[in-house]
Parts: sequence; structure tokens; C-alpha cells
Amino acid sequence: MYHLGLSGGQQKHFDQFATYINTNVERLPIIFMLGFFVTLVVNRWQKIYESLGWIEDTALLMSCLIHGDDEETILARRAIRLREKIPGDPSLQSCVQEVKRFRDFMQTLSNYDWVPVPLAYPQVVFFAFLNIYFPLTTSLQFVFYIGWMKVAESLLNPLGEDDDDFETNYLLDKNISTAMAIVDSTSQKHPPLIRDRFYHHKYLPGLKDDEEDIVGSVAHLKMPNDEPRLSISSIRQSIRSLRKRIQPEAVDDSEISHKI
Repeated sequence: MYHLGLSGGQQKHFDQFATYINTNVERLPIIFMLGFFVTLVVNRWQKIYESLGWIEDTALLMSCLIHGDDEETILARRAIRLREKIPGDPSLQSCVQEVKRFRDFMQTLSNYDWVPVPLAYPQVVFFAFLNIYFPLTTSLQFVFYIGWMKVAESLLNPLGEDDDDFETNYLLDKNISTAMAIVDSTSQKHPPLIRDRFYHHKYLPGLKDDEEDIVGSVAHLKMPNDEPRLSISSIRQSIRSLRKRIQPEAVDDSEISHKI
């Protein structure tokens, strides 16, 4: 297009325009805006994922603390409110804390759904990329920046109906069915304690019997047998020879022994 569709004067004006844009485009904080936007979206997505409510902890706690198979107790476990069925105040406090934690997660999800990301952030980022970076930067830079922006755009609303969003309908159905099964049909019904198939085995099959010990880096180092060994007499002889080279006078052996 540049070589075939433009004349010589048009190519010159295009080169001047491209040079001007490439020189002054660094004044726009594109990287800062994109990094801030992506960080905000990723932190939001992570917080939403951590706040998804899983009912197993609450249901298991209620099933362990509330005993009984009569209809009133079963209804109390399902409603999570009863009198003279919880063993004591610590157990009651544990129940309340677990219910409160689950409610806090639900409130966090509600807050994120209630207050979306301000429109100024995505609009500024999308406008800057679509009007500046696409026609004037290199293809590699375009792929990296637009790909980064698309990742943030796909993570912007994880509770939607896209293929990559969370399966909230499955989570709600699963929480209801699991909670009702824990506090109703399977409560206080434990399997009998019997000897398993590995009772008479000394070690469980499939496990590695021979473990590798921690070996030092020079554990297998072999020293040559003909290597001269240092001794007190050899050290004295070396010091005596060195003293004679430095100071020709005689050196007292007792002084050398005392210093060694």
C-alpha cells in the first residue's frame, strides 16, 4: 500500500506524519493507563473468585454440632436456628462465625455486582488503543498491547454469561443440593469402622520404599593416596627454612615450637 498506492509526495508526507506521531506518542501514558486498568480488573476477578460461597463448611459444622434424627432436629439443621440442640456457647459461636463468613462472601459478590468498574477507565484505554496504536505502531507492539487489553476486557465481568465466566448457576444448585444432603439425608450416618485391605501390610503398596538420602556435594570425593599430608614437623621445617631465607641468623627451635 505504501509503495504502490502512494505517490512520492504522499509518501513523504506520510513519513513526516508517522515520525511526528512516533516522537510524541510517548507523552501519552498508555502503558501506565493499561497497567492500572489490567491490575484493577485482575484484582477484582481474583477477589470475586475468592468470595464465591461454598456451603460445605457451614453444612458440615451444623451437621456435626446438631445431633438428632427426629423431624424437629432435621428441620432445625435445615433452617440453622434452634434451641437447646447446640452443645455449648463455643459451638454456637463457631456456627455464628461460619454463617457470618459465608454471608460476608455473598455481600462481597453483591458489592462487586452493584458497583462496576467506572466507565472512564475502559473508555480511555479502548479509545487510545483503537485510534493511536493500531495504525501507527509495529505489528508486534500492537499484538502485545491489544492482547493485554483483551485479557482485561474478558475478566471485567466474571459473573456474566460468557464461556469464560464462572458457572454461578451450577454453584447455586450445587450448594443447595450439597447442603441439604449434608444436614438431612447423610447427617449422623457414618460408615462402620472395619479393617481395610491394607491392614496386614507393613507398607502401603505404590509407595516408594527406598528413599534417596541427602548426600553432600563432596561426599563421594576421593583423595589420592600419594597426597602429602601436613604434620607439625613439616610445618616446623617449612618455618625454619623460611626464617633462614629471610634472616640468615640461627633460629631457636624452642621459639618455633612455642609459636606453633
